[in-house]
Amino acid sequence: MSLTIRELVFAYPGQPAVLTIEELRVEAGQMVAITGPSGSGKTTLLQLIGGLLHPQQGGVEGGPPFESIRWVFQTPTILGRRTVLDNLLLGLHQRRWDQSRADLAAGQALVATGMDQLADRPAGSLSGGEIQRLQIARALVGRPSLVLADEPTGQLDRTNTERVVASLAALRTSDSTVIVATHDPLVADACHRRFELRNGVAVEV
Repeated sequence: MSLTIRELVFAYPGQPAVLTIEELRVEAGQMVAITGPSGSGKTTLLQLIGGLLHPQQGGVEGGPPFESIRWVFQTPTILGRRTVLDNLLLGLHQRRWDQSRADLAAGQALVATGMDQLADRPAGSLSGGEIQRLQIARALVGRPSLVLADEPTGQLDRTNTERVVASLAALRTSDSTVIVATHDPLVADACHRRFELRNGVAVEV
């Protein structure tokens, strides 16, 4: 899935424009980093791409429907008393997947993120890095067209950051795209392309 941001202008009410992006194109199958200092608009841009915010001008062309988008947040929400596997299966059951299909998809996602040995652990007992990998596994099930990750390693040490980066790479296929907002060079260097937000403008670096 490819998408193009064209002639986008966004401002919060009563404030100057946060973003003024003439054109930014992301090709299907790419993992792309959005970088920049705190307050530069990284999260805002992700929310515009994901349809949580709407610009005053321009917009995103070619993006997937909302139900084909998955999010990975810096501070995830998990069901701490449920097992790792249950945290994956719940969303699939809500989407009316039959049990055998759901079990297969969840198992594949856990293997891809290196979480398969923790399937029966209560999610509340996981470390910070393991919780992020669980969140990525949840994003992986169902083969989403677009994954938007907002500072997914912001609270992790280098070892866990490397594991999360590897798990993010598992999300990317020829049919899906991963866009990561990050200030971490380790994450940015693992991506195919990097755009830096400078005064609201996205510059490829």
